[in-house]
Amino acid sequence: METINIPPERARSLFLYLDGLRFACALCTVNLERAMASLRALEKYAQEGAGAPTHLVLLVVADLWGVVDSAFRARLLAARTPYLKRVSSEYQIFERQTRMVDTMRHYIQHLDERISSRAEIFTPVWGFISWQSAREPSTAFTLIAGTPTVTQNHYSLTWDRLESKFVRELELIVGDSTFDVAGTVKSVERLNKQIKEWCKTFSFEGGKYLYDPEAVPIFKFSVPDKT
Repeated sequence: METINIPPERARSLFLYLDGLRFACALCTVNLERAMASLRALEKYAQEGAGAPTHLVLLVVADLWGVVDSAFRARLLAARTPYLKRVSSEYQIFERQTRMVDTMRHYIQHLDERISSRAEIFTPVWGFISWQSAREPSTAFTLIAGTPTVTQNHYSLTWDRLESKFVRELELIVGDSTFDVAGTVKSVERLNKQIKEWCKTFSFEGGKYLYDPEAVPIFKFSVPDKT
């Protein structure tokens, strides 16, 4: 990669964009890891024929929609980050593979409007969540994130008969949209890795820029005891 000379007057803005990207990308990974841990814990309840504990369902819903929000944020920041070549094949692949994030974000942002037209949507408000079992690759589970109704359609992962496997590992379905959660996070992680390498080409006054530091500053403040 060619060296990119960063003028001092533009360095601060660039680094703010990169901080935003670094955290947004990392949050996608963290949200997915936590969601999968909760989903694994829920599998035993489906096998036993028992209902899923509400607190675990809330954790899953929060983390999966957290993936949507963080991936959406990564897309916005990547689209405006200075010096980032958006005509590159790597960026174009990322943009295409994460495009569904915009649809999901729009859905949740206008949830009140969606609810007012519920007659046209046959999924729970927070969606169907379907995932592949870790112990049995040919088994999938579906979580109904809302109140079941008689008119609801029910969804699960699509089975590829030719490949003898599920097409996706984890899906979030709302309305007529199906979101590939794991696939989206992988695309975001690839972008994050590419940006990390790209940052090594920077040249600016003050030394090198470290995109992914091992530690983040933390400070302690205490009020003096006057007694």
